[in-house]
Amino acid sequence: MMVGGVVVLLIVGGTLFVFRDWLNPDARANQPFVEASQLVKSAQEAEQTSYAEAFRLYQAALAKADTITAKYQSSQLAVQFTAGQTKIGPYTFTELQKVAPRAQARAKAEEDCLACALFVASTIQEASEKDSALRVIAI
Repeated sequence: MMVGGVVVLLIVGGTLFVFRDWLNPDARANQPFVEASQLVKSAQEAEQTSYAEAFRLYQAALAKADTITAKYQSSQLAVQFTAGQTKIGPYTFTELQKVAPRAQARAKAEEDCLACALFVASTIQEASEKDSALRVIAI
């Protein structure tokens, strides 16, 4: 009976040891965080050659970040991430949410000259200069 009890304890202990990462939300949140970091790095590199590819990679990174905040919201990583204390690459969660649409605008501009001109005009801060640029684009 004692041997049987020891065997059961070993089996239970071994199972808990093997599945400890699965039971721990912090450990489970780490994998999508690492993947998102790699995707952001690849997206930054892709910006040198293709904004469309960069946008695809930023979207994938954002999906991983959303996974962290949705599935593992009780993890320390998710709490720090949503509070802006942890970054994926150079971006906080809020910044990453803004980077993806900008990359999408650049991807559209890369494909279409008019979209490119409108994108450039949207970056002009001075109202009169923006007005002049938009007038030239319209012509």
